[in-house]
Amino acid sequence: MNRLHIFSALTLLLPLLSGCGLYSGYERPAIGYDAEHMCLPDSVCSPLAAMSWRELFTDEYLSAWIDSGLNSNTDLRIAALKVDEARATLSASRLAFLPSVSLSADGSVGSGSADRFSIGPSASWEIDAFGKQRNLKMGAEASWFASQAYRQAVQSQLVATIAEGYYTLLMLDEQ
Repeated sequence: MNRLHIFSALTLLLPLLSGCGLYSGYERPAIGYDAEHMCLPDSVCSPLAAMSWRELFTDEYLSAWIDSGLNSNTDLRIAALKVDEARATLSASRLAFLPSVSLSADGSVGSGSADRFSIGPSASWEIDAFGKQRNLKMGAEASWFASQAYRQAVQSQLVATIAEGYYTLLMLDEQ
């Protein structure tokens, strides 16, 4: 009779366990544009995007001003700190897949009773059945890429602003 109960319980639980696969992978839809015709080889955008600002601006005074601006700009420092923060979040989300181990200590000292001291280890591991940890990791990766793009945008805007001011001053000096 005991085996019959176990068999019937397993038979009832089996359909419930098959429903645990609720998460399905995301497939990115195809985007309808032709990258080859957007930027032809004879246009400026391919080589310009691959160039460093040091190759683009060869004037030594302008390079010194840009270096000084990049080293002392607080917005760029904040953007770099955001990249570091996103990198730390990404590494923490990757570590969430691993089991966690902890050790706790407890003790008491009493005047009328014996002194007590105990150490208790514990370990836990969360199985990512519904994709929670995977989604957190993908979100952390997206945040890291976004923070890198933000830092690059701040740096590009700063270089462009310094170069524009420098060339404006040269133009006014010539007038």
